[in-house]
Amino acid sequence: MEKRQKILIVDDEPTILETLADVMEMKGYQVVTAPNGEQGVIAAGKEKFRIILMDYKMPGMNGVETFTEILKNDSGARVIFISGFYKDDCLNSLTRGVVGVCQKPLDIRKLLTMIEES
Repeated sequence: MEKRQKILIVDDEPTILETLADVMEMKGYQVVTAPNGEQGVIAAGKEKFRIILMDYKMPGMNGVETFTEILKNDSGARVIFISGFYKDDCLNSLTRGVVGVCQKPLDIRKLLTMIEES
């Protein structure tokens, strides 16, 4: 199977991180994971990602802060926020590059559709 685009997944919950990585790899994406915002920024500094799946609420840097840092080096990055703690201000605080939001528990079909359409 030919590999598709690269996806960065940033989430502080190991189970969600591993599950999303497995699903994305099964769909043919090249996946890089990061357990927090700081590691996500480092990963994004090493290579470009078409899509970033980002937890909205994490210890340290939250998802918006993390994506803001990533955009400084990669203005073409697209993010889909994933969170059970999503607030409407998520999209209002950062619109450039935000594809949308998937609520936890995740609807994998909806998430895959968002990725394909972005």
